[in-house]
Amino acid sequence: MLGFLCQQRDYIRPPEKLTELFVEIRPIFVGIASELHLIESKLRELTADVKLASEVLISEKLAHCLSLTNELREKVESNLAVINKYHNDRAYYLNQMLRDPVAEYDLRVHSILQLELEKSRNLCMVLRRILAENLLHLVHNGGQPKNASYYNNSYG
Repeated sequence: MLGFLCQQRDYIRPPEKLTELFVEIRPIFVGIASELHLIESKLRELTADVKLASEVLISEKLAHCLSLTNELREKVESNLAVINKYHNDRAYYLNQMLRDPVAEYDLRVHSILQLELEKSRNLCMVLRRILAENLLHLVHNGGQPKNASYYNNSYG
């Protein structure tokens, strides 16, 4: 059948590799989703600031960071939805006595989650780099602190 997934009566339990992947990535995705909600709310607050909105470069960077954060959060939440509905879908296939679809479903979910984890990691690294670069730009404009007390209150 399909490689590591199905032997004679092994189709009843989810594959160990998939179970280990769930155990490993569920807390990561939950943590990332909550952090992204906080970052997104802070970015919305900053984009609503009249002083920052008047500076074109800064407002464009903030809008770009906000869209990346939103995209990453949606991707993480969709991956959590895949994990959360996995057992229900698998139980449905088992109740219908559809062994081949169960094995194919296990393989598909495993490969999707691994791929999405890589995509989310890469997007997170890009977002982190952009936020770090722009935080320095916001706080230090040409080596001179620019409203440092305002930005320390906003970011601290």
